[in-house]
Amino acid sequence: MATRLKTVEYWFPELETLADLTDTNFTQITVYLPESSITFSSVSLAIIVQDGAASVASINRRQISLQLGSAGYSAVNNTNLVTNSGENKWVDHSGDFTSYFSTNWSGTSMTCDARLLVDSAGTSVWKCATAKLTITYEYDDAATTHVKTVRLPLNAPLTAMTTSQPGTATDNFPALDTWLPEASVNVRQTTVVIQGNQESASTTDMTLSMRLDTATTRTTQSHEKGSNASNWYRHVWQPSFTTNSAHDFYLWASATDFDHPQVWMVITYEYNNTTTTTVLNSLIFPMEFDSPMGGPTSADYQRATRDVWIQEPDTITIQECALYVHWEQAAAISGGVNLRVGTGSFNTYTSVAAVVAGGCGAMLRCESEIGSLSRGRNTVQADVYRTDSTNLGWNMSAWWIINYTSGKHSDGTGAHNHSVCWNLFAQETQAANNNITTSAVAIAFPETERYINSIGVHYQYLTNSTGNAAGVVVQTERLVAEGGNKWETVYSDISHTDPEQGIRQIWGTARSVFKRWPNDPDSDRLSIQTSRRYKLYLTQGANSWGNLDMWVTYHSIYYSVVGSLSGWNGDGSGYTVRVWRSGVSSGWEIVEEITTAVGGSWSCFWYDDTDRIIVTGSQPYPEHAVVFPGYDFFE
Repeated sequence: MATRLKTVEYWFPELETLADLTDTNFTQITVYLPESSITFSSVSLAIIVQDGAASVASINRRQISLQLGSAGYSAVNNTNLVTNSGENKWVDHSGDFTSYFSTNWSGTSMTCDARLLVDSAGTSVWKCATAKLTITYEYDDAATTHVKTVRLPLNAPLTAMTTSQPGTATDNFPALDTWLPEASVNVRQTTVVIQGNQESASTTDMTLSMRLDTATTRTTQSHEKGSNASNWYRHVWQPSFTTNSAHDFYLWASATDFDHPQVWMVITYEYNNTTTTTVLNSLIFPMEFDSPMGGPTSADYQRATRDVWIQEPDTITIQECALYVHWEQAAAISGGVNLRVGTGSFNTYTSVAAVVAGGCGAMLRCESEIGSLSRGRNTVQADVYRTDSTNLGWNMSAWWIINYTSGKHSDGTGAHNHSVCWNLFAQETQAANNNITTSAVAIAFPETERYINSIGVHYQYLTNSTGNAAGVVVQTERLVAEGGNKWETVYSDISHTDPEQGIRQIWGTARSVFKRWPNDPDSDRLSIQTSRRYKLYLTQGANSWGNLDMWVTYHSIYYSVVGSLSGWNGDGSGYTVRVWRSGVSSGWEIVEEITTAVGGSWSCFWYDDTDRIIVTGSQPYPEHAVVFPGYDFFE
């Protein structure tokens, strides 16, 4: 049928411990890519690991390696010194393995191994290592069996954890056999991701525990708390469970800490594309707030919004959705953080972190607050405020998981809304820097016709020593041929945080910078398919190691818009026709500018059949010209 593009995720089981200066393997996984004619666009491996020693030290070396089958390992070795800030730490590393996959992938599945080496003279053991493999590739959608990755948000406490298994389940997630609506589903991997700031004001080591139903409890390795730092952390869990029934999920801790974590399940599964009639569309939408948080009262909140454009066939039914927020603070926010989706009541999240060695985060399940989704334009919004007059909450951004089911489009599931990820910049062998310019990168789509629902970036950075960024900026290059040479801002915000080493991150939208469809007539917008560089800035000389991903959500569902002019002079060619759509915040927007052919005919494609379309002409344009077959016409 057509060449399509998708992103799938595979996670390695958590590596509980590894000795210092010892190349240690994660548990082997199998990667399934059942389609044919595969071309890899972006493949990256990203890890997070904890320094498990009570004494703090710098890091001499971070190395990650990857192997497909028996092809041999490819290693990314960074020997730049990570200077400790005097606190316990969690660190990250990332590498680009696109070329390696392009060279060594064969067939429809392969075993995959990852290993990690960390060298610090002052550390005897490392703990809680997690590794995510993100694969973006083109494929022939004519194959019967397809694979996809979706994300199921799970509830999490808004305040501190209980110190024993809660009496009521933290969440109950549905039977995957029915929640995944496609035909002949074969679940290949499920991974529960738990991340957040430890939100601790204690020097007592602590652990997280998790359980499904009455199965065996999984307890993490201890979080080292000797320096009383609150770190950004990540755990993953791959429990065995039946997919034909619902399950109770429990989450608790050994201390009343770990306030408001972010939790979701990543599900990668195969299905029969031919016989599928109902489809789960699982999307990611980056979003940012203007800082600081609103306040000091609930009437003075800060708001952020996103549009979600849906074109799949009916019936559209909302599924589990969630908002995941990130921010910076220099100390505990008195009174907590107050967050809501929609216009209902605010939820209060406690804030106790005093020595902040990493970003802060929280989540809110929100399918009830959103209420419903429908074909066409939908708007989701979130509000935030704090009552503290000193620690205001800065550099706030977010990402949504939006899930809904629909009918299957006649062009197949690959034409539906879906989210794809390109790694634009990985840590690789880079030295710490506060002013990073990437190599030129072009984002390639195999589909000629497409509508971009969302473009955004995820910038995650590890600060070196006591670097403390008072501002974060992501920019993209405007080339000379596009009216440059200059840099356009994708994300820019003020930050205020504790000058401690840690993992921090932002999510930012870029849809106003780039063209939304191939013939977008807005001349100020840039083509996402043009090769260009990106800049990453951190103010106050906050040298860091960074990883930049771009997330694009788009569909390839389109409709023919055809007309012709009569009463023209000459041969009817050369007249300008403008196609407008309704349904946008400004009222009307030009979406196509077309020059008529001989005979006065014109045609284009549009990507939303819920829009009202009108057509206008410009001089030279005969007064008595009309537009056929039946569009509204204004001259």
